[in-house]
Amino acid sequence: MCGIAGFIAEDPSHFGDPTSILRAMTDALRHRGPDDEGYYVKGPAALGHRRLRIIDLETGGQPMTNEDGTLVLIFNGEIYNFRELRPELEAKGHRFRTHSDTEVILHAYEEYGESCLQRFNGMFALALWDARRKRLFAARDRMGKKPFHYAVRDGCLIFGSEIKALLKHPLVRPEMSPHTLGRYMAFGYLPAPDTIYHDVFKLPPGHRLIFENGLCDVRPYWQIEFDRLPLAGRSETELQGRFLDLFRDAVRLRLVSDVPLGVFLSGGIDSSAVVAMMCELMPPGQVKTFNIAFRESKYDESRYARLVARHFGTDHHESVLDERLMLERLPALIAHMDEPFSDPSISPTGLVSEFARTKVTVALGGDGGDELFAGYSTFHLDRLAAWYALLPRFVRRKIVEKSVAAAGALTGHPRARNGARYVGDAADAPAPWRVMMWSDAIVKPALMQALLAVPCGDACLPDALYADTANLYQCGPKRSRLARVQFQYQHQYLPDDILTKVDRASMMHSLEVRAPFLDSRIVDFANSLPDRMKLRGSSGKEFLKRALRDKLPHEILRRPKMGFGIPMDEWLRGGLREPFERTCSPEALRAQGLFNPEPIRRLWAEHQSGQRNHGGLLWSFLAFQLWWEEHRPKFSGEHS
Repeated sequence: MCGIAGFIAEDPSHFGDPTSILRAMTDALRHRGPDDEGYYVKGPAALGHRRLRIIDLETGGQPMTNEDGTLVLIFNGEIYNFRELRPELEAKGHRFRTHSDTEVILHAYEEYGESCLQRFNGMFALALWDARRKRLFAARDRMGKKPFHYAVRDGCLIFGSEIKALLKHPLVRPEMSPHTLGRYMAFGYLPAPDTIYHDVFKLPPGHRLIFENGLCDVRPYWQIEFDRLPLAGRSETELQGRFLDLFRDAVRLRLVSDVPLGVFLSGGIDSSAVVAMMCELMPPGQVKTFNIAFRESKYDESRYARLVARHFGTDHHESVLDERLMLERLPALIAHMDEPFSDPSISPTGLVSEFARTKVTVALGGDGGDELFAGYSTFHLDRLAAWYALLPRFVRRKIVEKSVAAAGALTGHPRARNGARYVGDAADAPAPWRVMMWSDAIVKPALMQALLAVPCGDACLPDALYADTANLYQCGPKRSRLARVQFQYQHQYLPDDILTKVDRASMMHSLEVRAPFLDSRIVDFANSLPDRMKLRGSSGKEFLKRALRDKLPHEILRRPKMGFGIPMDEWLRGGLREPFERTCSPEALRAQGLFNPEPIRRLWAEHQSGQRNHGGLLWSFLAFQLWWEEHRPKFSGEHS
C-alpha cells in the first residue's frame, strides 16, 4: 500500500524545480507510505511514490521501470492474483527482476496494453508513463477501493492519491463552487467525479485515464452489471456452495503478505464470515481480531465480536470509543480529511485502525456485504416507499405514519424510529431520488434552499444535485427496483462513503485494509442472484445467512443489524455541544457567509430540547465547519 503523485507537462520546470514540487507532493502522502520514497523526473514526466512495504520488502521499490526504461510505473494497492499472472507472462518471454506485483503490472502492460486491466484481481490506483508514446496511462480498481484524484490546468495533468498532494502543485487552487458545496450538503460526501474543489476530480471506479498531447480521456474499462453470470437452473444449495468456494479463494488471496495481518471484527455477519474463512486457511490462534466498543448499549456490538472470537479461538483485541476519546482524536481526523465528510463512523474506523496498527500492517474487513447482498434496512424500506407512494397523501400522513412511528419508537433503536420518516420522505420524492432519502445526514431539497446564503442559481436545485443519481437509476438494471437501488448504492454510496472512509481512516495510520467481499468475482456472482434469495420480506442478506449457517454461530446469523454508528444524538447534547455552538453560532456563520444561521439554530434548539433528534444532520454541519476551519478554501460563485 502506498501513495502516488505526479504531473505531466510539456515543460515541468515552467512551474519551478520539478523535483522540489514532486517531493512536496509526496511528502503530503507520507502517512500512506512511511517506509520508502522514490522519484522519476525526465522529459515531460514527474512521478513520485511513497511506499508502505507489504510484499517483496527488499526489491519492490518504485517508481519501477521496464528493462529499457521506456515504461515507468507508480502504483498504490495490491494485485492479488499476481502470482498466477507471472508464469503466464514468463511463458511469453518476459523476465522478472523482483518478486513484486508491481513488476507484473509493467510486463502485463507490455504484453496486453490497456486490456491488462481486465486480468487484474485487486485494489489499485496506478499511473504508468509510456515514454515512447509520451502518454500517461492511469487506472482505478473496479469497485474504487483505492483513490485517484486529478486536475488538468493549462495543458498540465496533476494527480495523486489524495487531494492534499495536488494542492502542493502551483497550478491547483483550493476553490469551492456553489455546486460542490451543494453536493456535499445533499449527499454528506462528494460523489465521483466531483470533489469539494471545482477543478479537481476523482477518477471513478472501473475507469482508466489517458493523458496525451495535453488532452485527458477518461473512459470505463469495466462496469457493474447484473446477470453477468448465467445462474439459471442452479439450485440455491448449489449457488451457496459456489459462493463459499469463491469467498474462500477471495480471502486466501488477501492473506498474501510479508508482514503481519489481522481482521476488523464488528460481530456482524460480514466481518464474522471473513474471520470464519481466515480460520479455515490459517491457525485460528494466529488470527488477530480487532473491535471497537461503546459504553452506550444501543450502539455496542462488542459482545457479539467476543462471541465470534471465542467461537473460533482468535487472538482478540478490544478498545472503547467514548466522547472524551472522540473529542481528543477529532481535530487530527478532520485535519487529515481532504474534503468534508459527514459519516460519523469514520471516528470508530479511525480508532480501530490506530489500534490495529500497533500489532499488524494489514487488516481484512467485511465491507461490501450489505451493498451486494441487500443488507441495509433501506432496501426493504425503499420497497415499502414505492408501495406507500400509491396511497392517497391524506391516508399516509394522518393514519399510517403516526401508527408506524409509534410502533418504531417502542423498539428504542434510532434506525427503527426513523423508519417511518424515511418511508414518508422517500414516498414524496421522485423514484430515482428515493435512494437519497435514507440518510439522516443529508440536507433535503426544501431545507437546502433556505440554508444556503450564497447565490447558487440552478447549481443547487435537486435536478442538478441528483442528476447522476437519477441517471444511475435510469441506466441501471431493468429487472427490478431492488436491482436498480443496489446499482445506485454500488456506484455512489459504497465507493464514495464506505470505501473512502475506510481508506482515509486506515491510511492515516499506515494500515492497509483489504475487502474480500469486493473481489470482482463475488460482485458478479452476488449481482446475478435473484432478488428473492437476497431480500425476503423485511429480512436482507438471506442468501448469505443460509450459505454461512454451518460456519457461524446461530446468534450471529439471526441477530438484528445495528450498523457501525456512534451515539451522535447523545454526544451532541454532551461533549460535542461546545464545538458545535462555537463553529455554528450565528456570528460564526454570518462571518463565514455560506449558510443562513436561522435554519441551523432552529434544528439545534429542537435537538437540545429533545423535541426531535437531528444528530445526523447537525453532525453534517459540524463536520463541514470543522473541516472549513482547518482548510479555509476559497469560494467562488463563478463555477456551477
